[in-house]
Amino acid sequence: MKVCLSSADEMLGFKAQHSAHKARYIDAAWRASDLLVAASDGLLTLFGYPKVESCGPALLDSAIIWARRAASWAAATICHSQECALAVSVRSSVSVEEWQNLIQGQTVSFSVGSDVVPKELTHIRLQTLSALRVGSDAGAYSCELVAPTCATIRRRLMDGSVEEDNVLQCVPPFRVARLLCADTPTVPEAVGGRGGLGASPIGEWKCRLQAIDRSSMIQVEDVLVFLNVLAWPHLSPIAEPVVKCWNENGEGNVRG
Repeated sequence: MKVCLSSADEMLGFKAQHSAHKARYIDAAWRASDLLVAASDGLLTLFGYPKVESCGPALLDSAIIWARRAASWAAATICHSQECALAVSVRSSVSVEEWQNLIQGQTVSFSVGSDVVPKELTHIRLQTLSALRVGSDAGAYSCELVAPTCATIRRRLMDGSVEEDNVLQCVPPFRVARLLCADTPTVPEAVGGRGGLGASPIGEWKCRLQAIDRSSMIQVEDVLVFLNVLAWPHLSPIAEPVVKCWNENGEGNVRG
């Protein structure tokens, strides 16, 4: 029976099936390797986590070990992120001429920098945003906001030091369909989605106003933008997250 099933066309004909299994394994290993390299690049850029040194089917075991350690490190550190809101006054961030252009329906740029983002916050990641207008008129307005294409990220490295770097990001526009007055008791709508999730808010934003009912926007006195972000606060040495870091010899040391 076993001899019969071991023939080339039968279930136990492993020699004949070896080539097909090997091809599928190599294809799956390279796909996994490509995903791992992308994850490694992201962890290095955003968090300063050491990059995986090598990948590929022949080095899959070492890559799996790196992935497990990176996942443990990320889970132990990202959980210390806190939600907070950053407030930006568009009128205070642009010149008088630019503000006049904005209320005439043109697109203007304004900066979100260290004056908006406290220096003690690192790994700032955008979640959603909302916007309100200041003014006493009863007009109906909408607002479109575009996040920075060339943004600044502020990361805290594993040794505790902080550094900044520039990254390119592609984020769809945020459209606030109802730009409510700041005096209204209605809670402003939070807009955003997967396209903007995790983007850095530090950099040059673009803003454009539109009057839905064709009323004049001359009565709009300011536009307040609230950026809802996740960030790492500055922690004292006692409150630092405890993370075990592993070296190439498999030896671990606790960083706190």
